[in-house]
Amino acid sequence: MSEIRPFIPVLRRGVTLIEASAGTGKTFALTQLYLAAVLSGVPVEQILVVTFTEAATDELRGRLRTLLSHARSHALGVAPPPEILPLVADVRPEHLTLLSRALFDFDRAPVATIHSFCRRVLREYAFEFDAPFSLELESSDRAFKKASVREVWRRLVYREDPRIVWQISGLFPKGPDDLLSILPPGGLSRPLRDNPGIPPPEAPRQAFLTARHRWISAAGTLGEGEAERWLNSFPGSGKNGRVLADDRKKRETMAARIVELGTPHPLPPAGFSSLDDELVEFLKTSSPGAAQPSALAALAGLREYLESARTLSSSLRERFRREVHREFSSVALKKREHQGVETFDDMIGRVVAGLMGPRGEELARLLRKRFPVAFVDEFQDTDYAQFAIFGRIYELVSKDSDGETSLVLVGDPKQSIYRFRGADLDAYVEAREAVLKKDAEGLCSLGVNYRSDALHVEAVNTLFSRHPDPFISGERIVYHPVTPKKTGPSGFLDPAESDEGLPPVLFAIDPEGEAFSNKDFVDWAAREILRLLSGPALREGKPLRPDDICLLVRTNSHATMMLEALESLGIPAVSYAGGNVLRGEMAFDLEMLLLALKDPGDRRQMRLVLSSPLFEVPARELLSMEDDPELWNARVDPFFRTAADWFRLGAMGALRRLCLETRVFSRILGGGAGRSGRRRLTDLLHLIEIVESLDRDRPTLALLVDRYLEARRESEKKGDDATAPRLDTLDGRVRILTIHRAKGLEFPLVILPLGLSGGDLSPAEEEEGEGEGEESETPEEMMRLLYVALTRAVHRTVVMLPCRYVSQSSLARLLSGGSSSGGKRGEAVSFFRKEIARLVAEYPALFGEALPPDRQREGLSPESLPALLPPRRLPRPLPAPLRVESFSSLARGGREGRTLFSPALRGDDDLPWERPAGDPEPGGPLFGTVFHRTFEILLSSAPPGEARDPFRELPEALDRAMAESSSDLGGQAEAFREALFPLCARTLSAGLFPDPAVPGGWFAFARIASLPRSVEREFLLPAGGLSERDLRPYLFPEGAPLSFDPVRGMIRGFVDLLFRQGEKTYLLDYKTNRLPGESEAAAYGPEGLSRAMAQHRYDFQGLLYSLALHRLLAFSRPDYDYDRHFGGALFLFVRGAGEGGEGVVHLRPDRAEIESLSALFSGEGR
Repeated sequence: MSEIRPFIPVLRRGVTLIEASAGTGKTFALTQLYLAAVLSGVPVEQILVVTFTEAATDELRGRLRTLLSHARSHALGVAPPPEILPLVADVRPEHLTLLSRALFDFDRAPVATIHSFCRRVLREYAFEFDAPFSLELESSDRAFKKASVREVWRRLVYREDPRIVWQISGLFPKGPDDLLSILPPGGLSRPLRDNPGIPPPEAPRQAFLTARHRWISAAGTLGEGEAERWLNSFPGSGKNGRVLADDRKKRETMAARIVELGTPHPLPPAGFSSLDDELVEFLKTSSPGAAQPSALAALAGLREYLESARTLSSSLRERFRREVHREFSSVALKKREHQGVETFDDMIGRVVAGLMGPRGEELARLLRKRFPVAFVDEFQDTDYAQFAIFGRIYELVSKDSDGETSLVLVGDPKQSIYRFRGADLDAYVEAREAVLKKDAEGLCSLGVNYRSDALHVEAVNTLFSRHPDPFISGERIVYHPVTPKKTGPSGFLDPAESDEGLPPVLFAIDPEGEAFSNKDFVDWAAREILRLLSGPALREGKPLRPDDICLLVRTNSHATMMLEALESLGIPAVSYAGGNVLRGEMAFDLEMLLLALKDPGDRRQMRLVLSSPLFEVPARELLSMEDDPELWNARVDPFFRTAADWFRLGAMGALRRLCLETRVFSRILGGGAGRSGRRRLTDLLHLIEIVESLDRDRPTLALLVDRYLEARRESEKKGDDATAPRLDTLDGRVRILTIHRAKGLEFPLVILPLGLSGGDLSPAEEEEGEGEGEESETPEEMMRLLYVALTRAVHRTVVMLPCRYVSQSSLARLLSGGSSSGGKRGEAVSFFRKEIARLVAEYPALFGEALPPDRQREGLSPESLPALLPPRRLPRPLPAPLRVESFSSLARGGREGRTLFSPALRGDDDLPWERPAGDPEPGGPLFGTVFHRTFEILLSSAPPGEARDPFRELPEALDRAMAESSSDLGGQAEAFREALFPLCARTLSAGLFPDPAVPGGWFAFARIASLPRSVEREFLLPAGGLSERDLRPYLFPEGAPLSFDPVRGMIRGFVDLLFRQGEKTYLLDYKTNRLPGESEAAAYGPEGLSRAMAQHRYDFQGLLYSLALHRLLAFSRPDYDYDRHFGGALFLFVRGAGEGGEGVVHLRPDRAEIESLSALFSGEGR
């Protein structure tokens, strides 16, 4: 390979490929060239920038906008930040107009993913590309692919010979679902290539059927004894013959397989057992010895049968591969067009087809003119389709060029690790060869590392220079050592270091050979982090923080193990592992909740959801609910209300209200210790958003539940942007990432607790947790993963590697320098240890061995743990969160069950409407609702001062109120009206307070109808950290204790009635609950009312409402005087109301008390 020239920040015409090693500032270089394009006069809407993901697009767009802003400021004479100065060094005052226009138009700048770019092209040039209009975009094509492979399966299997179908079942044991992985990732982007070594299936099919018939006929009634006798007749001189002669168990197993193959339907089918390959190899290499001619003929038939099965399998796989490719690339596309939908890959395919079609040159010229300058970031993750698009547009594969365009490709083939997402390293290599062929100066490299300390850079250089071909690529990928930008000592100081200091790369190997498990290494890593955070470890002169440390793992299960180990030691941590929120436990719990809302009357489903982790109703209470209708109704009423209000509130509004009303959110946080509660609450809120997205067209609740169930069934292990789990916390924690997610990031300290171990993982396993049906990562990909992992750290990398994984370790392969490490695992482990020791001895300043934890194999003992860091004291207490509360929520104290379902505190308003035997008055929540609504209608139907007779208007008001609740009353409306009307009439006659104009008389409620008044008046009281302790001096001492978290925010309430009599203004609150007592006189006499006021904490309600009225009057009346204008709070217990003031409690705090309370709510009285 020719030498690569260093990068020069000049925007060249033609094509430039920048190979940027990790940490060499590729984004810095890209933004610098972007600014150069702007300064050359190219409008930003004509500068195309394409990158890999939406997140990278947003980040790059932000950086470009920031750079343009700093450049404009620099043109105005304002000095930019020091890190920006090198980028804007060429900016002059005469560039001000260009930069101002670029900033003004930047929202039009095309910074996009390849999918967004293709979508834009098809929208702007729809006629030129023959693109359909009004297709709905589907973010996932998995459902379409499943339908396609099932169609291929029906076409190729259903009419096939059953004997061939049996062989197909060995190729694809999971049926059509196995066909989803028959094409490699990104296989659709490249035209299907012929495989001349594999014949069409017609001839192999006939040969297989013939050989199968011969062998089964010859095998006849062959038993294991006869089969073993045949094998014994082959002592032979070959290696396999000698091995078989010495291994009786092997002979018995092989004999049993021979007998199995003599049956019409062997399991597994012929050619799909590892023994089948051994049998063929044995029959090829073993000498027949004294074998009988009959044995020779029979075993020759067996060999022919197995070899024909192998040939047929290859032919069938190739046929299925071709059919699936054709179905995916053309047939399924037409079907989706007919259905009015398209996928992201469809858009790319249409652009490629248009550019490669008859009008391709014309279309390429249009796009070159539209985007004369283009930057493609992360080009190592390209595929054939992306390469074809930009190669065609910018004439990469053509010697002819108009010389007026610039295409800049930025990538690093050493970091090409996304094959499972379609990245095609071969496409990148072809692009690089095309660049060199077109212009030898078009390839350049970034050779200065700005990320890591000098010794860390030198250590990575040393590791990858030991192997002649470290990336096992046939020199397609060459490692070029980079130069560190940083000089001098590291900014990281470890208290465990000696005067010389520990080297930047440390290896940790289990000292007991293969004795350490994954759990042991996870504990070791957690202990090491605890040591670093507990001691005086410094970074840039400041104590080491948890978010200075990153743990890189391979799988989600490893991330979970690491997170649990850290949290068990009290170390704050957060996992960025992938997955799909629809496949988690919370998704199942929400499914149970939605099914209960779908039919709240289904008692079985309701019991299931009440016993779920969302509600945690104990079994004892569930049992008692079966015999207590009141308790059952209290539990299920919120579900009925939510189902009734679903269409009005929408999915999110209804579910959030239900969760708040039933304390689901607080229960999740309180029940899950630490991170578990946060994780579950984050998942629940995320799932509610997903349900809201499914509710966009407001379907019926039943249909919405079906949609949610379907979404769960179709969900994949790895979620997309909409279903990937979200972070449950912010920074300030040790970060745990998979290596794929860590690409492009940097961290002060990096630890690989399990190296790159994990066995034969699938390419997508890091994202999914357990890969299924994917091809295993190749040694070449494992080497690139190792490079990514080793280049994330600024100061130190610790590689922990269980010895049992050494034989498959990319690090061992790298250390061997290409030499053999031995065949057996024990030999590989011994070789690896020697290589580590030799490396440490040869480069003591670069590499070292981490000391193992001083513990026994059974694990860490609590006594051996160092003391945890004491919690840091904050300079001031954390404020309570802002929230809106009410009297009811504060009276319940945030403790569901203490007041909500306690029989001692529950009034009749909490029960359904019913008339107890012998009781002429109704009860239940419906009674309270209709009563309040009746008086709201009655007192708001005429202006103040007008002569009225409320007794005459009462029947009409009651009828209107009942009509609004007719659906709840059902057939009991007449009985309800008959019971409620006398109570309403008695309320109008009730005396509220002594009438000063009539000696010995009482002010009747009915007179309010002619006075200035306001009904159902809402208020909001600001509360600056109000606590229960602050209120104790103002409340009845004999009342039930209050218990609530300090309130910082608002207290909201509704006053039933405000009215003004003379100069005084009063507030009135109806109380419709039935009070206990031996008689009405005892229940509603002075002692009974005082007991109810204290027991239900109505004294607290009176304080809140009095303060609200006091502030309203002070604001609305310039001449306000508390003693002259404040009348007080009236509580009217309507069941005990009488003309002589019975059933009325009049609260009126004195002036000093109300002013002290007002200061308390403002935060001034504490």
